[in-house]
Amino acid sequence: MSELPNSSLLLYVFNPEFMFDPKLRDKLLFEDRHFTFIRRYFWSYNTLAVVNTGIKSMIAAYVDTFTDSFWAGTHPILWSHRYPDTPDGVAYRERMASVRLELDKVVQELTEVLKRNERTRKEIENLRDQLFSGSSIKESRRAIEQGDNIRILTMISMIFLPLTFVTSVFGMTVFTIPATDWRFALTMILVCVPFMLLITFLQTRSFGVLLRKLGAIGGAVARIFNSLRRHARDSADVSDNRSVAAVAPRTSSGTWSLRVPTWTRERIEDLEKGGVGERSM
Repeated sequence: MSELPNSSLLLYVFNPEFMFDPKLRDKLLFEDRHFTFIRRYFWSYNTLAVVNTGIKSMIAAYVDTFTDSFWAGTHPILWSHRYPDTPDGVAYRERMASVRLELDKVVQELTEVLKRNERTRKEIENLRDQLFSGSSIKESRRAIEQGDNIRILTMISMIFLPLTFVTSVFGMTVFTIPATDWRFALTMILVCVPFMLLITFLQTRSFGVLLRKLGAIGGAVARIFNSLRRHARDSADVSDNRSVAAVAPRTSSGTWSLRVPTWTRERIEDLEKGGVGERSM
């Protein structure tokens, strides 16, 4: 039983040569296509768990069965002595005491094996986590490299995109263009060169900074325009309020009265005079 942790350690513990052998370090840190080390870690971790369960069961059975009454010879069922105070009973207790010492020693050894197995399982768990971390980093790095390769292929395909556009336009059968026509070369240059420069600038960090600055400037201009428009609207509201106040001034009593135009008052007076004259006639 005590040899089992050492035998399982042979499956995963680093070889002392790993300190000076980079290939061995890479082999132990990164998983291969056959999942060799993760299989070993899985077997060792779960095997030690089964062994620890058995050891705990044996220790629990010993403690529950071999009680103090058993060793004293007074247990009613297990090895009870009929006359414990006789010389035969005393000799029985002395012999059982030596047996108890041997069994306690074995139980103590099993306890040490249990603790060692737990430490070994913890080491296996740490190595398994390191293996997962190393393999994950390797896969992430590989994904980044694939992304860079795809980016390069995309850039190459973007070079042929304006070329395809120009050649498709000048390749139409409705046009009669001689081979020595200068318009094809000029159009090719005017379309391809700005397009390639734009693609190149878009891939640079300085162009991204420039775009952010232009966006900030545009936002500032928009805020200034909104503030001016809001100020103009507030000024118009103030002028409207002033015109209303001029039309309806406040009287001495604190109430508002409407100012009647002059021609309206004269018309009203004429009508009143005409009414009075008709009554007198």
